[in-house]
Amino acid sequence: MAVQAGFKRFRFFGTETREGVPTPADVSCSTAGGTFLWLGCKDGTVLCLASDLSLQGSFTAHQGTVHGLAWSKGKLLTVGQDGDGLRHLQLKGWSVHGLRPGASPALVGASCRLLPNPPKAAAASSGASVEGSLSAVAMHCTDWPTVNVALGLSSGVVHTLRADVSKAKVTAPVPVATLRDGGGPGGITALHFLASSSSSSSSTGGGSSSAGAGATTGSAAAAAEHLHLFAVGSARLAAFDARTGHRVLDEECGAVRGCSAVSSGGELMLACPEAIYSYTVEEGRKAAFAVRGEKLAVAATRHYLTVVLADDQGGSGSGSPSQAAAVQVYDLQNKVVAASAPVQAPLRWMAAHTAPGTIDIADASGAVTRLVEKPFSEKLEALYKSRAYQLAVAVGQTEQVDAGTQAGIRRQYADFLYSKRDYDQAMEQYAATIGHLEPSYVIQRFLDVQRIHGLTDYLERLHAQVNGVCACRAVKKKKERGAASSDHTTLLLNCFTKLKDVAKLDAFIQGDGSMTRDSLHFDVDTAIKVCRSAGYYEHALYVALAAGQSATYLDVLLEDCERFSEGLEYVRGLTRPEAAASLQKYGKALLDHVPVETTALLMELCLRDPANPAAHVANMADFTHLYADRPNDLRYACLTILNMNPDSPSRQTLYHTLLDLYLSPPPAAASAQGASATNAANDGAAAAGAGTGDAQQPSAAAAGQQGNGGEGRASTAASASAAVAGQGRKGVGGGNGGGGGGSISSQQEALDLLK
Repeated sequence: MAVQAGFKRFRFFGTETREGVPTPADVSCSTAGGTFLWLGCKDGTVLCLASDLSLQGSFTAHQGTVHGLAWSKGKLLTVGQDGDGLRHLQLKGWSVHGLRPGASPALVGASCRLLPNPPKAAAASSGASVEGSLSAVAMHCTDWPTVNVALGLSSGVVHTLRADVSKAKVTAPVPVATLRDGGGPGGITALHFLASSSSSSSSTGGGSSSAGAGATTGSAAAAAEHLHLFAVGSARLAAFDARTGHRVLDEECGAVRGCSAVSSGGELMLACPEAIYSYTVEEGRKAAFAVRGEKLAVAATRHYLTVVLADDQGGSGSGSPSQAAAVQVYDLQNKVVAASAPVQAPLRWMAAHTAPGTIDIADASGAVTRLVEKPFSEKLEALYKSRAYQLAVAVGQTEQVDAGTQAGIRRQYADFLYSKRDYDQAMEQYAATIGHLEPSYVIQRFLDVQRIHGLTDYLERLHAQVNGVCACRAVKKKKERGAASSDHTTLLLNCFTKLKDVAKLDAFIQGDGSMTRDSLHFDVDTAIKVCRSAGYYEHALYVALAAGQSATYLDVLLEDCERFSEGLEYVRGLTRPEAAASLQKYGKALLDHVPVETTALLMELCLRDPANPAAHVANMADFTHLYADRPNDLRYACLTILNMNPDSPSRQTLYHTLLDLYLSPPPAAASAQGASATNAANDGAAAAGAGTGDAQQPSAAAAGQQGNGGEGRASTAASASAAVAGQGRKGVGGGNGGGGGGSISSQQEALDLLK
């Protein structure tokens, strides 16, 4: 038989024919349960076939035709005739564990008469009763021993019942329903229970039987309000709420007996001559697949639909004693014919085993054709051989293979696209392998500058991965860095800078803009290093600030940006211990550019905080090295601290420092102008200290006049003292305010200090 238009043919199933299988010609229904296949016959017998199709056992379940079989909770449910007419239709439960040839299983509870008083339909014009005969059965059980049973009649009537198998009690919770126009010739052809999408239980319905029997079992999830019943006629389709009986769907589309099934995704599949349609309660007709030809039977297993098609070339109609036909297995979602084999119609039965991907078809010849799904690795080999890489990706997604296998498929596809120089599409596939494929494999292929955009995109995605899953910054409070290493961060930032793509660099560095460590999904030290080397100082500052790296932030701000006033303000905002440590490291540079403010901050740190007496107090001795070329500034700082904080814990050190400064020889570079500044400073200090005894105001001493050549260090120290002290306090005598007043004056000051 020709392949349907738009479908590709692959051998995803192996085919074998079994002869001598006990397959009676009067099979009326079938189902899979446990590891067995169960066949119901018109003489009331139920056969049990093992997985190798050998006869495991048989027993008589009913006096007449077995219309339906279902497997639930390790028990077999049967619906069959135990007399003439609908009133003798019974539901039975069987405990079939350990069934052996020649032995009958135990009956669970008692038989349930489903329609003890079936309603009579109105008489036809001929005067004959049109009560109708049973034409379809469906069963659904999630809470044993309660079983939902649906009975479809040839008159188009549907009975929905609820039976308690243990108590032999049957109720009719919803009114009797009828398909419009009786559903078409033959009335009801199949019934299927389907759980809604919010339910986790599986759904199944009419099997390959004259009565369209089926069952649904679940783990305790499908409540009645989530259960729906599909009633299929030869020309009509309807869906009802199993709890209320409300009609929720009515379509002018139907299927003949045996040509409807329920997929693993909970969709009703109708095989019509022109196409195969899928329906759901929520969406109605969901899709149509152009599979043309006369359909004789269908069955669903996993994501496959098995269809038996009459041979276009030959034979008479389906009612002929023997007709050539073909069974084809379709992956409708991926447009693949996965298997094809010839059979002889009419079929005796067709069933899908509980083992995934095994389908048995017994045809008119008495032989059984078994289709067994191949391992996924063999499917991939066939797809790779045909270079159907895109289809391989789709098939892997449909079969829900593990992430590692899916990444391997995408790598094969990406390599193929790369060899064809389709670099953009290749990168799309490589990006999907992140977390499984070694990044260096991809990076080596895209290091060429002409493909830098693709490499940049890959590296961005690499950094956006957390544990192999795309990171969502708002989800996790504490994030790990993604699949990227520090080398990958370096390469990505170099790509940004080489492309001069500041917008992407901003987006990468700033992330969600929260300025927190968790918002940085990359190696912080590497990012700062690359940004500094490329001259993107603002980005380096952002990262350092967000990461809480104060020392690095100051490095960039002072060494690269030379923004000393801003740096000093940042130091001022740190804790006292952190500020003291920062001044030890950066104080020299700060004194060179903002001496007044730096000295003022240093003195603040060396004084007690009145608002917090227990706060850290720095030791001036830790900063004296900063003033190696600023002895006057150091002298005034020491004097101010002693005046404002006489009981300072570093008092002894301050006195020693002052004494050392007084006894040290004046700088060799002192000039006459410096001497003038010194004399003026001494005059100011003497005037400020009049009438106060030994104590003089250091701030007054700092107000000495400058010599030629700009602002002197005396005024620097004085300004710092004024900033800290305002109106000075009486205390230690103020010294020489100038830079070089001669050794006699210094010795006198040292003597005064000792006194």
